[in-house]
Amino acid sequence: MPITPGECGFTIVAGVTIPTCPPFTAKDCILVNKVYDQCFAEELGTSGTIPLRVVFPCIDIPPGSTVGCIPIPGSATCTFAGTVAVTPPLTPFFEEVLVLNSFEAVAPIFSPAGVTLCAHTVTISAAARANLWAPPGTSITCDIVSFGDCSCTLLTSPTGLPIQLACVGNICKELQVTAPVKLLVPTYGFCEVPACTFSAEPGFACLPQPLFPPERCQLPPTVTILAVGGAPLVGTTVTVTRLIGGVPTVVATAVTDITGTAAFPTIGGLEGALDTVSFVSGGVKVVSFPIPIEFTDVLGVAHDSATACSLLFAGVAVLLNTYTVTVNGFLLGSGTIGVPALIDP
Repeated sequence: MPITPGECGFTIVAGVTIPTCPPFTAKDCILVNKVYDQCFAEELGTSGTIPLRVVFPCIDIPPGSTVGCIPIPGSATCTFAGTVAVTPPLTPFFEEVLVLNSFEAVAPIFSPAGVTLCAHTVTISAAARANLWAPPGTSITCDIVSFGDCSCTLLTSPTGLPIQLACVGNICKELQVTAPVKLLVPTYGFCEVPACTFSAEPGFACLPQPLFPPERCQLPPTVTILAVGGAPLVGTTVTVTRLIGGVPTVVATAVTDITGTAAFPTIGGLEGALDTVSFVSGGVKVVSFPIPIEFTDVLGVAHDSATACSLLFAGVAVLLNTYTVTVNGFLLGSGTIGVPALIDP
C-alpha cells in the first residue's frame, strides 16, 4: 500500500507509546532555506510632526476637532539596513542587525460635530536592532507580521497655531538569518547525489572551505578534559583558534571548571575546517585538535562535524600525554573499526 503524508499511528507496549510509522527507505538530499537564527521584535513607530496648514483643504481646523488613524492594508515594509560586528567581547558570527520598518495610515480629521474635514496619509516608521547569528554565506530578511493599533493627535501651540499632526503605531516584525543548504533527511524515496568523477587539477583544492555556513549550537559549545582514569583536569586553559581570512586568529579562551569542562558562550560553535582547539597537557605538551568537517567513529560510521558542539579529551597515557577524542558524543575512530584515534602531537 502506498505511504501517504500524515501523522503516524501509535501502539502501546508495556505502557510505552510507540509510533507505528514504517521505517524509512532512503536518505534524501533536500535543498531548503535553513533558518540559522530568528527573532521577533515590536517597535512603536512615529510619523514625526506634520504641519497641517500646508495640507489642503485642512486650512482651518476649529477647536475641539478630533483625529482618527486607519492603517492602510498592504502598506507595511521592512528593509535590512546592514550589520555591525558585536564587540566587545569578540563574538565571531554574531552581528548587530539593523532593520527599518514602516506602514502607512490615513488620519481623518473630524469637526466637533463629527463632520470629516479632511484626511491625511501619514507614514509611521521605526528602526529595530537585534544581535543575531549571521555567519558568512547567510542572508538577513525581515517580514512584517502585524502592524496597526495606531493613534494620531492634533498638536497646537499655546496661541492655537500652527496645528500639527503626530501619529504613533505598533509594528511587529520577524527577523531571519537564512542560507540555502542541502539537508540529508530520512524519506521514502528519491535523491542522493554522488561526487563527480574527474581528473583533479594539481594544486587546486575542491572544496577549499566548508560548503555551507556554520550552524549555531543549541547550548554554548564545550571542551571537557579528563586525565587517565577519568579524573577531571581542573584549571586548564583551552584555546580556540579560527582561520579568519586565511589567518589563524585566537577567538576564545576558557578555563576548565571542577568537572574538567570549559564553556565558550561567545562563539556559537566549533567550526569544521576553521577551528583548532588546543591546551597544554602535563604542563609541557601542547595538545592540538583541528575540527574536521566530518569524521568516522570507532564503529565505522561517518558523522558530520561541520559544527562541533562538544569535545571530550580522555587521557590514555600519562607519560605520552595522549588522548582519545569524542566529538558530539561519538568516539573518534582510527580508521580501523573498534580502535579509537589517539591525539598525540
